[in-house]
Amino acid sequence: VKIVEPHKHVRLTLNLVYRLATLFIIYLKKINQKTENLENSLRSSTKNKELLELMDTNKTLIYFSTALNGNKGVLTKLLRSQTYKKYESDFDLMEDTQVEMDQAIEMCSISRSVLNSMMDAFGSVINNNVNAIMKTLAVVTIVLSIPTLVASVYGMNFSYLPLSNDPNGFWIMLSVSFVVAILAAVLIILYTRRNKGD
Repeated sequence: VKIVEPHKHVRLTLNLVYRLATLFIIYLKKINQKTENLENSLRSSTKNKELLELMDTNKTLIYFSTALNGNKGVLTKLLRSQTYKKYESDFDLMEDTQVEMDQAIEMCSISRSVLNSMMDAFGSVINNNVNAIMKTLAVVTIVLSIPTLVASVYGMNFSYLPLSNDPNGFWIMLSVSFVVAILAAVLIILYTRRNKGD
């Protein structure tokens, strides 16, 4: 508002409520932009940091929604008053204020719905990312356990083990165990990929 006219209390009040609704929309757009940035960083995340930020944003939207509904109630009461229906020059401003307030409330409601569904979806994404890491660690553990088993058996000094009398027997068995470990890793990877395709 370029010219503030305090003596026109109807217009001044409507301008204040209109400006409030406009500011809510501006900040809701900023919140939506922040949510999109969090969404991009959450796609590959395994941490809860981004999810906690989404929860904070959701809390902010709850406060916004409560404030907007309160403002809407105040505006409705004001517009029912005979004082506010007296001036025809303010009718356009009244309609604009109502439209802006309704738009802010609708935008806040949509943002909350989207955010709630995103939090549910990305909670599952984080669980899936952690599961994928755990599967990889399980494969590595299985693969590394084969050479460890062979080395531990040959470290027991049994005389009747294969190649136990050969000076290079330990290295031969260790090489064989590494080959078996690599084959086991390839088989596990192929098996998991085939199951993903199903």
